[in-house]
Amino acid sequence: MRQVTKDMIVHWHERGYSISEILQQLPFTTRAEVEAILEQARREGRS
Repeated sequence: MRQVTKDMIVHWHERGYSISEILQQLPFTTRAEVEAILEQARREGRS
């Protein structure tokens, strides 16, 4: 997955989008991938 896509996921989540809403915008991405990206961002202090 491209870094810009990961950044968009974190940005949307910070703005209040739910995982379900993010998945609608990125249909090629799985729920597990989104959750992993958000967890990694939390550990890095980005979210």
